[in-house]
Amino acid sequence: MTTVITTWNKPEDAALVAGAVARQEGCGAVVDLVIVDNASKPEHRARLLELVSPDAVVANRSSDPRKPDFARTPDRNARNGRVASITVVLNQENMGGCGGFNTGMRYAAARHRPDYVWLLDDDIDLPNVALARLLESAEDRPDAALFGSRTVDKRDRATTIETTIFLRLSDGLMGPDPDDSDPRADAHRVWRRSDRMTGLRDVDVVSACSMLARWPAVERVGFWDDRFFLYCDDADWCVRTARAGYGVVLNLDAVVYHTPWFEKLTPTRSYYAQRNQIWLIANGVGSPRLLVARRLLALLRDAVVSVRARDRDRSAMLLRAAEDAARGRGGKLVDLPSQERKALLAAFVRASLFGMLAIAAPSRLKGNV
Repeated sequence: MTTVITTWNKPEDAALVAGAVARQEGCGAVVDLVIVDNASKPEHRARLLELVSPDAVVANRSSDPRKPDFARTPDRNARNGRVASITVVLNQENMGGCGGFNTGMRYAAARHRPDYVWLLDDDIDLPNVALARLLESAEDRPDAALFGSRTVDKRDRATTIETTIFLRLSDGLMGPDPDDSDPRADAHRVWRRSDRMTGLRDVDVVSACSMLARWPAVERVGFWDDRFFLYCDDADWCVRTARAGYGVVLNLDAVVYHTPWFEKLTPTRSYYAQRNQIWLIANGVGSPRLLVARRLLALLRDAVVSVRARDRDRSAMLLRAAEDAARGRGGKLVDLPSQERKALLAAFVRASLFGMLAIAAPSRLKGNV
């Protein structure tokens, strides 16, 4: 199997995750570890290579995340133990978590042809049995393709911060509970009352901070939608995988220690979350056209409220997210519009216009994956 870690300017953190992978026990899996460096600063990149001592260093000479161009240095001798090889792939530009994982999976497709791929963030820690628990999930549920972990606070390891994630058909937003109309709702309520943090749960979304995927399903469904760059990209992959007929399963016993997502939010990260949520809805949640219309309207309404509250930075971010989502303009955010009143008014008009066009022609919201 192949494990992919995506990192950006966090060499020590990435090395710690690589070490946690090497310490996995209780399973027979042998791992080819691929660490994708997302155009870190030269000093951080050099430090990463020093810390992990890779068997191969591969330059990705392409800036197109859909068409990598891998040029590798000569391999060193492969190693023994849980990790059979370590490869560091050097992206020439930051492609976000989405493009980073896609680069790693495309490298795995070209070099390793794995039976599973295990995706990991660079700011996590893992119990030594995390991989064993995920592989047990795959054995127990041959109908499923994606298997996720229960997320526990990295600094307070007695506190669970994320378990089940559902995509609600009523509003297209994600939450810990399904809609009442969901056929899983009754069983979910029984489980909630039991407060049992063990066993498998059928969900809509599992987080790519620690996600195991069956490779044949990856080949059938395709890789991540490169437009997303950051946020909701793993959720979109889960939705597309379920639409292809596979189960998505959370293993409550497969713990991962992670920093709570809300502690990492910035205006730029919020932009990605707001923009990408609309594409997630458009890819097949309930009645996409109605839900997209509601979501765009909510962004415009919140932008007006933000202006009235004299928070023009937030208003600018919301308007740009709405416009870019409606235009289908993905990838990395280059800049935000001016916060001047006239500029915000023009942004509001553009966001409204392109929003109406997108609702009239929903194909504008679809990506190519």
